[in-house]
Amino acid sequence: KLDAGGGKLPDFMDWSGLTALPWFWKPFGNFGFAVAAGILLPALIALILGYFTFRNRIRGVYFTILTQALVIITTTLFIGQQAFTGGTNGVTGYSQLFGSSLASPDTKRTLYFVTVVALIAAYALCRFLVKSRFGKVLRAIRDGE
Repeated sequence: KLDAGGGKLPDFMDWSGLTALPWFWKPFGNFGFAVAAGILLPALIALILGYFTFRNRIRGVYFTILTQALVIITTTLFIGQQAFTGGTNGVTGYSQLFGSSLASPDTKRTLYFVTVVALIAAYALCRFLVKSRFGKVLRAIRDGE
């Protein structure tokens, strides 16, 4: 989205009246950082919430209520901060990936093959896990009373 803005603010920030890029958006100009943050930040939040949830041994209906409350809080936070997140519109307007046009047949073909390779790798990993001792333990846990 930063690239689509042509060095300016992303359109949703401009619509919301921001005049400068917030400090926490600046590192996302680096693709590697953006991918790592997209994976690590949700994992870190899940780790923290899971730690407190399981440390306090929350179970049953209380666990369900807590899960729903956290979803509502997170949704409200992201939608309420439209100037920073794009709100319900999200991040839109992608036209390039690594400087290549997404409309280009070559880019589409490359993305197709990357997707096929990722699908095959995920299938192979799942197949390996199911056939391993770990998979046998998971099946025993599932089938045990």
